Amino acid sequence: MHKLKRKYFLVIACFMLIMTLTACRNADFVGNSYKIGNSITIEFQTLNTAQTQEIDLKSGDTVRFDVTRESGRIDIAFGLKDASPDYEGKSVESSSFTVTVHEDGRYILTVTGADAKGSVKLTKLEQK
Repeated sequence: MHKLKRKYFLVIACFMLIMTLTACRNADFVGNSYKIGNSITIEFQTLNTAQTQEIDLKSGDTVRFDVTRESGRIDIAFGLKDASPDYEGKSVESSSFTVTVHEDGRYILTVTGADAKGSVKLTKLEQK
């Protein structure tokens, strides 16, 4: 009976070790990604993948980007679906900037991170 308890203990200990090691892997995405009205927000404590959101825009619309990079690498691509990006940034630092689109259509915002922490917010500015 003593040997049986020892085997169970070893099996349970190995199982717990495996679970602990698997839990320590980098998560792909820990955060929130959402669209409300004419605004897209992607905020993340961990980003090791790509997050995408879509927004419909008209020719002449201007969008404002507010990027906060606390750590890691953030890449941004923004453009019409199935076309070359209107904006593409690699290793984007904390900044704010605008992009004016020249065609009607569904635009895709893709934020890709590598050990990244921060946020990217896109807001469609009101036409004057």
